[in-house]
Amino acid sequence: MKFKFVYNFLLSFLCLSVNAQNLITVPFKNGFVGDHSANSNSTNAYYSAGAAGVGLGWSNVPFDRANEIQLAFDESIKLSDLDLHVNDQFNWQVFDSLGNTIASNASNDLSIFKFPKSGVYRMNVVHVSTPSHEKCQHSHAPSDFYIRVSPVHITFNIDQIAFSKTLNSSNLSQGLEINIPVDVSIENGRRLSVSDQEINVLFKGVDCHVKVARIDSTLINHNGTYNLRFSAIGSTQAHSYIMIDFIHSFAKSTTYYHSAEL
Repeated sequence: MKFKFVYNFLLSFLCLSVNAQNLITVPFKNGFVGDHSANSNSTNAYYSAGAAGVGLGWSNVPFDRANEIQLAFDESIKLSDLDLHVNDQFNWQVFDSLGNTIASNASNDLSIFKFPKSGVYRMNVVHVSTPSHEKCQHSHAPSDFYIRVSPVHITFNIDQIAFSKTLNSSNLSQGLEINIPVDVSIENGRRLSVSDQEINVLFKGVDCHVKVARIDSTLINHNGTYNLRFSAIGSTQAHSYIMIDFIHSFAKSTTYYHSAEL
């Protein structure tokens, strides 16, 4: 019995040690800010503790991506981004990286509110209530959202997409080209280069394995319309349906739905 007690004690101690060694707990009253990097991590991260701010020198700290919203500088937040419904009643505040309030329900209409400039913001949503007659009842816990506002807005003109060959399984296995016009708007009309790594194209479908690469050399660095060209090659299941996501790294994807069977 004594051996069993000692064994369980040591096991519990080891489990606590292992599980706690990478745990960082901080109050998020004034906001955690940083640059969002790959694998949901952050760089140049610090915890903002008032007007002066305190840099704690943390790096590679995981973001809670469930509560992260990405917008272009000229976009407004949608209720669906906040997991709210049109009939919900709630209070909200938006804070900048120094913890200063820049907007709230007291003085702003959320449906038309736009962020003053690109950057990282924190939004707090509290006192959420749903009218009792509503059939849909959902969680009303207070929530913090971390909003990343991009200085670039890219619109993929799906209705003008063109393919060098008929889009089917046979032609995809040999390779084809995709041409799509995009409208680019940059904050304050400034010149700002958009790298190839910021634009991605993803094929989705049953047994779909298609590699896509940018093949035009167009430099995107100012407002205007650009024609982008991509090569696509790979395997798909014949007689299936696919869709193609066009993605800018700081925006929601725009999807092309191919209406015909491959």
